[in-house]
Amino acid sequence: MLYYMVLKFFFLIVFLLLIILVFFSSRIKKKKIFVFNFVLLFIALTSIVIFLNFSNRNTDTVYNPPVFDGEKIKPGFFSEKN
Repeated sequence: MLYYMVLKFFFLIVFLLLIILVFFSSRIKKKKIFVFNFVLLFIALTSIVIFLNFSNRNTDTVYNPPVFDGEKIKPGFFSEKN
């Protein structure tokens, strides 16, 4: 899971650097910027969809909320479905 978080952070940094490069560069023509923005948008949306598709690995658990038994609050916990 840590690998995915590092990978997301890396893609975010690269994406932000590319956006900064495009908006602060005055030598690139407007049509190229337009096409480049569409490519970046497509890559960003594709990576978000892929991440959301593969990130829900822990769907076999049920959350039991905290319960007050009159004296104490028993904390909530996750348990597997039976």
